[in-house]
Amino acid sequence: MYDLESLGWSEFFESAFQPYREQGHFAGRVVLEERGAYRLYTEQGEVSARVRGKLRYDSESSADFPAVGDWVAVSRRERDGLIQIQAVLPRRSKFLPKAAGANSEEQVLAANVDTGGLFQGRVLDGMLRGFEQYLVSDC
Repeated sequence: MYDLESLGWSEFFESAFQPYREQGHFAGRVVLEERGAYRLYTEQGEVSARVRGKLRYDSESSADFPAVGDWVAVSRRERDGLIQIQAVLPRRSKFLPKAAGANSEEQVLAANVDTGGLFQGRVLDGMLRGFEQYLVSDC
């Protein structure tokens, strides 16, 4: 079991979550995303979840999907107990470098993070300039 306030829950998120609470959903914070599967910390403990089909259908880009640090509204399906992410709550902040390739679609790496660090292993010849550009990009 997790205390939501210790995970960063605030009045900002409580206000955004209220309509979902009235629908019987509970809140969770995304701590891991791997190939469409999510690990959440909730007041009910640590749970595995998937994005609900409607959220997947309504999403316009990958930036609309949950990212590590996001607060989400979730529900437990009665017939099989599957935990489904119903909605992503508004983000207070996000770290979004441009996705690799020709497409310039946003790729949210983390959300609702107050402090972060960036670490680079040994910089190889010719890679220092690319690393510098990454640091000063508009992420």
